[in-house]
Amino acid sequence: MEILEILLILLQTINIAGDRPPHYGKKMICLAKRFLILEILEILEILLQTIKIAGETRSDARVASEGPRTTHYGRLRHRDREVSPTGTSLAITVSPRQMAEDYTLKDRLDRLIIALDTDDREKIERISKAVIEMTVSWVKIGFQAFTAVGSEGFESLCQNRHRVFLDLKFHDIPNTVARDVGTMTKRGAHMINMHAAGGIEMMQAARASADDASSGNSCPILLGVTMLTSIDEPGFQTTFGSERQLTEQVVHLARQTQESGLDGVVASPLEIEAIREACGDDFVIVTPGIRPKWAATGDQRRFTTPAEAIKRGADYIVVGRPVLEAADPGEAIEKILDEMV
Repeated sequence: MEILEILLILLQTINIAGDRPPHYGKKMICLAKRFLILEILEILEILLQTIKIAGETRSDARVASEGPRTTHYGRLRHRDREVSPTGTSLAITVSPRQMAEDYTLKDRLDRLIIALDTDDREKIERISKAVIEMTVSWVKIGFQAFTAVGSEGFESLCQNRHRVFLDLKFHDIPNTVARDVGTMTKRGAHMINMHAAGGIEMMQAARASADDASSGNSCPILLGVTMLTSIDEPGFQTTFGSERQLTEQVVHLARQTQESGLDGVVASPLEIEAIREACGDDFVIVTPGIRPKWAATGDQRRFTTPAEAIKRGADYIVVGRPVLEAADPGEAIEKILDEMV
């Protein structure tokens, strides 16, 4: 066991040290090396988990009695162990804080979401190719991109080695949102959001619809949008006239999202700690409002760097304009990955 753990640490060290590829000429060599190291790491992680599982007996009986639960996309979504017919645990719960302590390149690739916030189909194709080449797992599709590519293009993205975060921020009566979430679940969305301000009944209807539409297959991560990152405290008070402070309102909406059965929230990185305290480590936090050190802040009011968001405990970070506006999107993605350490 100790030998395997030492070997895994050594491989991770090599992996991180090699995660600074030279530009252009040697980029493909570096990417090939990345793929090989990631495959070795994954095999070793599975082996280590298997050894650990063999020694675990305390909770298998309880888990077996509850039966298997729907598995969500993403490494962080195994809130409960999956169980085989014999009651053997097949998955290990991993919290964001545990992952922060053992933060490999693969973790960064899995937790970075590139926002394709444009209606330029050529640019969408170019950026999505860069995402695939860099082996980043996620892209985000908002109204602009969805209108540009249409339903067929959206399904193609879902099937083209991408995990797709559908960022349409549904906000309507429960029946309408339930129908839309069910439809997009069937079309292959891996992550779907809706405004938490739509209320508990709306979010519960969305949860039930997604579960029904998945038919026992992997179910998308469902998120409640709290407060837009373009709103600061003065703007919040002027617009909403609430007795709560902005952070208090975000936490209130996060609690309602959790009560409704959704998996997590979209929130500013500045509210991560407050949400974690209120909702726990198993609650997914996706943070837009991320600006690398070298990028302009634009219209963002509540933002941090990639490293700061990860340090605070974000499960996923969303970056758009710094990549979309870059002359070399692949190079921009590399720089963001470097900052996530």
